[in-house]
Amino acid sequence: MDARNLDHPTPSFLVESQLRFNPRADHEPQIEKKPPAPEARPYSILIAESTSAFAAHVIGLLQSELKFPVACTRANSCTEAAEMIDQMAPDLVVLEMAPGSNSVQVAGQIWQSRPQAKILFWPDKCRETYFRDLALTTMPPEALYGFVVKTSSDDRFVYAVASLLLHNNAYIDPCARKAQSAQQHNMLSDIDLETLHDLALGLTDKAMAQRRLLSLRGVQNRISSLYKKLLFAEDKALQSKTASELVNMRVRLVFEAMRRGLISSEELSRLDTEFNDWMAKSTREPRT
Repeated sequence: MDARNLDHPTPSFLVESQLRFNPRADHEPQIEKKPPAPEARPYSILIAESTSAFAAHVIGLLQSELKFPVACTRANSCTEAAEMIDQMAPDLVVLEMAPGSNSVQVAGQIWQSRPQAKILFWPDKCRETYFRDLALTTMPPEALYGFVVKTSSDDRFVYAVASLLLHNNAYIDPCARKAQSAQQHNMLSDIDLETLHDLALGLTDKAMAQRRLLSLRGVQNRISSLYKKLLFAEDKALQSKTASELVNMRVRLVFEAMRRGLISSEELSRLDTEFNDWMAKSTREPRT
């Protein structure tokens, strides 16, 4: 035995350490196991979509393509989604958009009770009127929203969701940015839309004046304002005398409004019904 070991015996705690971790020891090393890390809470997403096939597709898409866990719940309408908000408190709300839908009004209700709510609007088409409705909605400064069209690719939809949830970035579908810009620079008022609807129905100046309780000059001023906002701002050539001889400006106004989604084919039936009701009422009332 080495004399140095006798003079300086190894401390007992080192002996235990050598026995515990020495691979040559008679027993296996004792390694303490760490408790498993808790699983991350999935992001909750509430999807308001009336069409079952669309809803099933995007739910499966998000669950398979996102790099983080999500729990998706479907509401059959925007109204139903509004009723589920307080109980569910989702991290993101996806609202379908279509002509005549109340998605923007529901978004306003959500932001009123939850100013920091994140909302992704999911419209059928890129319509300029959607951005007009959003611009007229009271939106808190901390609110965050995105806009992606249903006809866009699956990758773009997934990217929009990730942008809102993970990075707190607003996302506007590239195909919708022109419509958003047009509304910001030449936003139409309720009166402008009212005049557009009358023109689309084919009303004369006299009929418009009677229906809207205006003078003929008032009707013409409204139409001139639409020329500036919808036609001349986009195409300076239409201001020329030659253009006025070749183009029916009122028909062109309706064409431009439909092209930009300010009037939809779905709305025409409702507008026609409202006009027929007014016609029936006006013919029954005695003229003074």
